[in-house]
Amino acid sequence: RRMTPTMRAVMGYLAGQATGVRKATLVEALIPQGIARPSAYRAINDMLTAGLITDTMGQLYVPKE
Repeated sequence: RRMTPTMRAVMGYLAGQATGVRKATLVEALIPQGIARPSAYRAINDMLTAGLITDTMGQLYVPKE
């Protein structure tokens, strides 16, 4: 499966963070980019399932290589 523009926005936001981010904070940060809440949550859940991002105690991270 290819990364959607919403998934790329999620990755871009998380890559710029020094610490983990809560889902709601991430979704709110994407709204000004024109990304709807349902689309953002769907992308986050798809990325978690695929292992592209991780959720540790409610904080989302991009796994370190």
